[in-house]
Amino acid sequence: MKKHITRSCGHSREYNIIKKGAERYLRSTPCPVCSRADELKQAAGFERLNSLPLLHGSEKQIQWATLIRCRIINEFNIMAKKIQPHQRRTPKAVAFFALADRARRCTSAAAWIDRAEFRVNAETINAILSKGQPA
Repeated sequence: MKKHITRSCGHSREYNIIKKGAERYLRSTPCPVCSRADELKQAAGFERLNSLPLLHGSEKQIQWATLIRCRIINEFNIMAKKIQPHQRRTPKAVAFFALADRARRCTSAAAWIDRAEFRVNAETINAILSKGQPA
């Protein structure tokens, strides 16, 4: 059934409502454009907080890469907090921090997009460090 619905952000349009509860969900959430704008605003704050350099690429590449970079850098930050102070001088920890620093300095939007599926976890970090592969 088609229904005209106003989203929580104030934008409205006609939707084809099929599932029970879909109308309530749509009314309680912002439209995709506003949702994306909010994600980019939060990412810009994260970039400032982490002193990340500006990305280079097309406007669309930069928007997409910004979200990817923020997720990956946040994952690096979380993993770094798990490394105890007495472990920070081990070869693996030193290599991990060098990899994290290299990621922070990367300004190519295309490079971030190419790594959209990358996850910072013990398994991927160990694999990278044992093979000596770049991230």
